Amino acid sequence: SVTDRVLRSSKLPVLTVRPGTHTGFGDLGLPSVVVVPLDGSEVSHSAIEPAIEIAKATGAEIVFMQAIRQLAGSGIDYYYDPTPDREARLDYLSEFANRAKEQGLEARSHVLMGPPAIRIIEEVQEFEGGLVVMSSHGSSGLPRWMVGSVADKVIRASRRPVLVIPPSPGIR
Repeated sequence: SVTDRVLRSSKLPVLTVRPGTHTGFGDLGLPSVVVVPLDGSEVSHSAIEPAIEIAKATGAEIVFMQAIRQLAGSGIDYYYDPTPDREARLDYLSEFANRAKEQGLEARSHVLMGPPAIRIIEEVQEFEGGLVVMSSHGSSGLPRWMVGSVADKVIRASRRPVLVIPPSPGIR
């Protein structure tokens, strides 16, 4: 698609809004909540500052989130207690929420279980006037086909606008 080509070639952030979707930004056209999905990579961190700036400029709440991908069964029964993993990820996200709070923003963090793209979409759908600000790893070709792009899935399925921050050269 044209959007896909623009996203892959742009060195600037790209705001995507699917046709026929309702932004719910109200009379002023401003988001009320900025959702920032993070995966622990330096690339994902590139979305933090733009998201904070948008939240400051619009008076929006900011929500930092991460999804814990559940392991697929292999035919062997196993028990996975996500509590330690969830607590570690909440500590990680709290660092960013605290930074946003220090700048006068209403901020919180969530850790959810399940496929990242689905959880991001569900999270932003919770908020009328939600905006996703996320980075893209910029994968294309075979790596993207094999692994899939979380950003691509969110853009295609979300009924909320998505601001995609492109990867900076040398950051992975």
